Amino acid sequence: MRALLILIILCSFFSCGEKADKARANHKNLYEVSLGMNENEVIKIMGKPIIKRGVLLRENEFYELHYDSEFGMSDNIKFFFSVKDSLVVDIYDGR
Repeated sequence: MRALLILIILCSFFSCGEKADKARANHKNLYEVSLGMNENEVIKIMGKPIIKRGVLLRENEFYELHYDSEFGMSDNIKFFFSVKDSLVVDIYDGR
């Protein structure tokens, strides 16, 4: 039983470390993305998003890509795209 508990703790530790490394990389790569880039350009820089969903704001349709942010940030890193042309119209850094 004790060995199982140690194994679970070790697995949790390593998975958290991997996720934390990816979140740090996301935060660093965030500054390479700029307004007007298309979705493929963002994915080339940031990698595969953890969430992609549509949003309706003030009668304008957008969709957003979410990426993990560093521990202590209030939310995910988000890139907002216009449905019309799939270009980045806003960037939220998770603060």
